[in-house]
This record gives sequence, structure tokens and C-alpha cells, in this order.
Amino acid sequence: MAAKGRPTKLTDNFLKVMEEVLSDGLNIRALTDIDLIEEINDRLPEKEQVSLRSWKDWKHGNLKENDERLDTFFAFYKKAFRGQKRNMINSLEGEKQTWVKYAWIMERKFDEWNLRKKTENETKAEVSIVSEEDKNYVEKVINEM
Repeated sequence: MAAKGRPTKLTDNFLKVMEEVLSDGLNIRALTDIDLIEEINDRLPEKEQVSLRSWKDWKHGNLKENDERLDTFFAFYKKAFRGQKRNMINSLEGEKQTWVKYAWIMERKFDEWNLRKKTENETKAEVSIVSEEDKNYVEKVINEM
């Protein structure tokens, strides 16, 4: 049974333009999803341009019909992401004086490099305070950390 609704905009032409944009030498580590979509849409005819919602759906693997183009989309996206990480590591290693700048960017761009967020999430606890005595005890423990 065929999928209902309008056809996907994840076309061969979209993928071709996406690959061009990702290979264009842009500093894509500084681009958000919106920036990247705008770069792609600038090169597409108006009828083929995509929304942020479609982009996010594709990134999460949501496509109504089973389509090999989604695999191609992921391949391009993952390749670009790996390139971003590689460039960032090279920048960290190459610029000893300004390594903090690149570490800061990596921490915000790539979840697996956000050590502070991970540490904060690992140490959070849910506490129910019933009495003033409990409250004083919890504050004492927190202040001793």
C-alpha cells in the first residue's frame, strides 16, 4: 500500500545539493541546522526547499515510506559530523595558545564531549524534604561536597 500525503522532498536533487554544500569548504562547525538548511535551500528551486521540521524528521529517521535516500542522507550527515570533529581535534592540537576556545566549541557542539553536563546529570539526586531537620541535614551534606 502506498504512503498517503504529498511526496517527500528528500529527493535525489536535494541529496546532491546537500553533498555539494557539505563539501564546499564551509566552516560547517559554526553552522546550526537552520544555517545548513538555508545554505541548501539557497541552491534549490523554491518548490524543492525543505523546512526545519522535515530536516529534523529526517535526522531522527522519520520518513513515511521506506526509502534508501534516508540512508544516503544519514551517510552525508554523519560524514560531515565526523569531519567537524576531526577539524576541531586538529585545531585543538595545532593551536596551543587558543585550545580553550576549541574545547569550548566542542563541548557545546558534540554531546559526548560535554563533560560538565554529564557530570552534573550523574550527580543529581531527587530528595523529598519532610521536616526542618531533614532540610538542615541535606544542606549540611551539600555544603560539605
